[in-house]
Amino acid sequence: MNSARMKSILGRAGFVLAVAAAFLALVAPAQMPGEGPCLDEALVRQAMHEEAFRLLAQKIDFVRDATAGGFDYHIDQAYEKIKGRLPSDALSQTELEAWLGQFLQRPPAGKNESEFQVLIGDFIKGMSLEIINTLQFECEQAEDLVERLTRLGGWMKKAARCDRGTLERSLRLEGLGRKTGEIIINIHRDWRAPSEQGDDFVVFSTLKKNMTGQKADPDQRLIFDLGDRYRQRHPFLDGFMKNYRLLAERFRRTALEVNALLASD
Repeated sequence: MNSARMKSILGRAGFVLAVAAAFLALVAPAQMPGEGPCLDEALVRQAMHEEAFRLLAQKIDFVRDATAGGFDYHIDQAYEKIKGRLPSDALSQTELEAWLGQFLQRPPAGKNESEFQVLIGDFIKGMSLEIINTLQFECEQAEDLVERLTRLGGWMKKAARCDRGTLERSLRLEGLGRKTGEIIINIHRDWRAPSEQGDDFVVFSTLKKNMTGQKADPDQRLIFDLGDRYRQRHPFLDGFMKNYRLLAERFRRTALEVNALLASD
């Protein structure tokens, strides 16, 4: 897992948002008005705990087999702390992950064990916050868009005449661009129901394009791949997808209402 690539996702969202979201993620579950938690943060952390040990076991196998492979800085450094104590016999990944668990005992037995704990803990915390911040940001963007569209509908209903000019003025009042106006006008033609065969990232990207006119950042697939990997034991994506689908449906219904106002003029 290349953590630097995932950090670039947050950079696009803005430094201030990332810091604020990181703080909120540490002190309270993410909440969206009327939608409940965007995702279960405990499940994210549990999944990243497993991911840390999966990558460390993979790192050990790669070194033993002299196979090239890049790893996260924390995983590389954690390996350095325990490489001298690795068993001579090759273990399966499950056995190796169980064996590595001894180094998370508390209190740690020595300096290397203590540093190992910190490195693994930092990996889990960093990856968890990147996932939580990214998915929470997407929920908040969609929530804000739905709220603005709802208010826009209110402006349209109060107007003496619901024509294109009224729509354009209402869009400006809500800080929405022409792209949103085009989505409203063409909602019947352009809205795409996600494929039943599509994975969560494809569904998410389709819904996002329906609401914003833009597909999801391809780099975000890394997060969805992790969600798929740990779906059976730690299904953190389920809550996010449920909420995002609900938001997309609220957007669609509201856009249809505004479209009907224009059609009846």
